[in-house]
Amino acid sequence: IAFGKTEEQMELTSKEEILNLAAEVVQLPIYFAMPERHKLAETISRAQRLFGVKYVIVDQIDQAVRNIGANKEVAISDTMRDLKKLTESLPVSMLVVSHIRKLMPGEKISMDALKGSNSLSTDPETVVLIDREHDESSDAWSDWIEVRVAKNKGKMARKKFDINDATGVITDTYDDF
Repeated sequence: IAFGKTEEQMELTSKEEILNLAAEVVQLPIYFAMPERHKLAETISRAQRLFGVKYVIVDQIDQAVRNIGANKEVAISDTMRDLKKLTESLPVSMLVVSHIRKLMPGEKISMDALKGSNSLSTDPETVVLIDREHDESSDAWSDWIEVRVAKNKGKMARKKFDINDATGVITDTYDDF
């Protein structure tokens, strides 16, 4: 949407053009806010109206519902429902970050591991899981991360990327699509 292309057109876009588009995105302004849960929708609406904000990142959903005396699962569910309604009424796309529960050794990340509420897997249009294996015996992390689309209205996929711990640079060297 942001680049005037459909999902199908983006799939046909060359790697060079995607890198050029990414360079444009890096130049966009970033606005920060830390509203309380009951002011989240109002803050996003105001940012969209005043600054033309098109993308919102809620990092992370647990922080948005902190210090609410009610049941945390209910608060997350209510917040997810409110955010979904907001994206349907405003021209904004939203990324909501959520952490997972502690996995058992050898257990793979899945939507069941999302911590907080079932609404984290049922309400979003897309759920992307990012995983990096950890060897408990050597306390070493793998030199790659896996990005898996676990839920999507469109095409499902997964991809591995190399990661350099020293620099934090993530490189697309695996050809697994």
